[in-house]
Amino acid sequence: MSEKPLRGWASRLILCFTTILAFLWGIDSNAAERIACPEERSVTVCEVIDGDTCSGYTPTGLVGVNGDPGEEYKHRVRLIGLDTPERGRLGFVEAKEKLEELLPSGTPVWLTPDRDERDSARPWRWLAYVGTDDCEDVGAEMVRSGWAVAWRYLPNCARHGDYRRLMYDAFTEGRGLFDPALTDDDGLLAVYVASDDEDCYHRPGCGHTERIRPRNIVCVLQAQDFATAGKVACKHCLNPEEVVWD
Repeated sequence: MSEKPLRGWASRLILCFTTILAFLWGIDSNAAERIACPEERSVTVCEVIDGDTCSGYTPTGLVGVNGDPGEEYKHRVRLIGLDTPERGRLGFVEAKEKLEELLPSGTPVWLTPDRDERDSARPWRWLAYVGTDDCEDVGAEMVRSGWAVAWRYLPNCARHGDYRRLMYDAFTEGRGLFDPALTDDDGLLAVYVASDDEDCYHRPGCGHTERIRPRNIVCVLQAQDFATAGKVACKHCLNPEEVVWD
């Protein structure tokens, strides 16, 4: 007599469990439709801010930084793996113009994150490698042009080795920021060069930089970054009093 109720309860439990699974599956399917690939997001460029930052709108249905969906949500995107001059510094205008050339307004781009998807200090910014139909890696092209330097932003450094080799080529050929003739009215430079395994930093045109190997090259846009790291100005090409706090 007690078996029939037991079978009835079992049937109800199975039906309830199946309903829950179907509901959850429907949620996952909707999420897959909103974001085809969870590792990438596509946006449309609306503005270039500087040589390593742009703004763009998400397509319909993608979730914005604040969690609100909508095609008109504007995002700030920081290209990772590189650094370019800040506003008012030597090379800023040229770096921005180069990124505008690569990312004209209205261009659809694909954002591929590294380890961190958002900037912890500025959570409204996405951190990503940027690609277009015409350029697989816009950041790499910026470094190749010489208007950006490869920069290791831990833990987002999956492409740092590739960017560093591109930077070495730009350095040896004197492209962009590495042009020895590129100085401001005070004779200050756009970039300084050193080797990971040496204590001195140099002007790009210094003869002592010939010893730097592609895998060891490191470049900064402000001399104080090297000074803070314990490196000293090369006595053959730099006046330490002029460049340590430029």
